[in-house]
Amino acid sequence: MWMIILSALAAPVHELGHWLVYEMYDVRTHYTFLSVVPLELYNTKLLGEAGGPLLNVVLAATGYLLFAKSKNMNQFGLALSLTNIYSRLLVYGGTLYFHTWAIQDEGIISIVNGTNRYLYYIVFGSFFLFLLFIIFKKIKLSCSGKFDFLTLTILLFSVGIYSQLILQENIFKKPPLDYLKAKELYKIMTILNPL
Repeated sequence: MWMIILSALAAPVHELGHWLVYEMYDVRTHYTFLSVVPLELYNTKLLGEAGGPLLNVVLAATGYLLFAKSKNMNQFGLALSLTNIYSRLLVYGGTLYFHTWAIQDEGIISIVNGTNRYLYYIVFGSFFLFLLFIIFKKIKLSCSGKFDFLTLTILLFSVGIYSQLILQENIFKKPPLDYLKAKELYKIMTILNPL
């Protein structure tokens, strides 16, 4: 049950990380379940773009600690950790398949920071894969049981993600024109100036 609930909240919570940092900078943004973008492109901030992935790191680690150390919160902790891990690894898989390195958070961090476009994918991805590895080491199941558990949790995560996509379409208004212009300009910038 926790897996579905937390999966439905995974993307909005990730975006909350971006929004909180941009609020600290007093930068106006367009916020939906699936994106937070500064309305003026020049206001893009390194920490603003890192806010979502960093919140995922904190929540995944907190979830693992609850899973590993608590008797009362272990199911919640496992679900919290897995949903935050899956929410980034799913993005990385899509990024790898569709070659959208420059438009995901880690790619934007690289552009703003002037580093190799793959660096932050490797750093964050290594953390999430390592955490997933130690979680599965701690779970007392056979190898086939662990595979079944992985498959089930990914399916439950998918149910949660699709529910938020449905909500996204029905709750949020279309982005303002400034946002659409900024998004198009950003795409053009990344095509003309790839890292």
